[in-house]
Amino acid sequence: MSPRADRGTGRGPGRSLVRPTGRGLVALVLTPILLAGAELTGIEQLRLLGCALALALGAGLLAVLLGGIGLDLRRSPRSEAVPVGEDAAVQLRLARGALIGVLPLGRGVVRCYLPSALGGHGDLPLAAVMDHRLPVRRRGMHDLGDCAVLLRDVLGMFHRRRLVPAPAQITGLPVPEELAGPGLARLGAALGAAGGGAHRSQGEPGPIARPYAPGDDIRRIHWRASARTGRLMTREEEPAAAERALIVLDTRGEGPGRGADATRREDLERARDRAVEHAASLLLALRRLGCDVTVVDASGDRIVAAERAATGGRSLGAAQAEAILEHQALLALAGVGFGD
Repeated sequence: MSPRADRGTGRGPGRSLVRPTGRGLVALVLTPILLAGAELTGIEQLRLLGCALALALGAGLLAVLLGGIGLDLRRSPRSEAVPVGEDAAVQLRLARGALIGVLPLGRGVVRCYLPSALGGHGDLPLAAVMDHRLPVRRRGMHDLGDCAVLLRDVLGMFHRRRLVPAPAQITGLPVPEELAGPGLARLGAALGAAGGGAHRSQGEPGPIARPYAPGDDIRRIHWRASARTGRLMTREEEPAAAERALIVLDTRGEGPGRGADATRREDLERARDRAVEHAASLLLALRRLGCDVTVVDASGDRIVAAERAATGGRSLGAAQAEAILEHQALLALAGVGFGD
């Protein structure tokens, strides 16, 4: 989709505007002149030309009017949450009752009114199915906005514009950095020095049984629990406790003000997104060190509470549960607002 500026529609959703094109205006002016000239001069060719223009105008007007029957759009993102820097796949479809999808009444485009975080406004050739990709440039929840269908009859006499609501939303997820090697080791050492077991809950570790998942070590089958439940169970050691970590994300601050230029506003937004990315990086690193992590904003309101997965261990089920928890945490961080 190529960005294309647009001044707006000036019409409410669902309304249509039909007007002649430049070619249609010329035909509207010439038609009565040619017919009147034929009457005055008796030249038959002028009458034939005037009638041909009148027929072309009538056919064009009928085509754009019929093209508006059932004209509606359905929008469906393939993925509603996409990391910043990647593309979001989106599909636009003509409604089943759209007559323009059955009869070749004209040519047209669909103009999508998109936020700058998703690439800005752009046009798509009108078709029954319109697959396209949008670059996700900013963190946050972005509404895709309305679409305008711009239709022109085959002869180019009339132009129809219809604003169609096609609600959908794409969330730009923060992209955490991978903390590994010395950085992760220093974080683990600092955590041990600060906590030293003071935040561990009491209780002795012991074996627990959970349903067997593909990939589990056969040597860890809990035969007694399997016989008792009638299904294959896996034995795991339940950790006595997990460290608890608190991340405070400073969401204070005001905007750059009305007098600030676009560069200043952009730099401020990027700095805020960077702060959220740092919080996400630290959250994932602490989770991999076995911590229960809570993220709060400047007022103390909780943003994320990522506790240990109930399955634990290195099984396929544990990995899936951990991936779900991390995705939910990134979704929560994507919606963080500043200066509220």
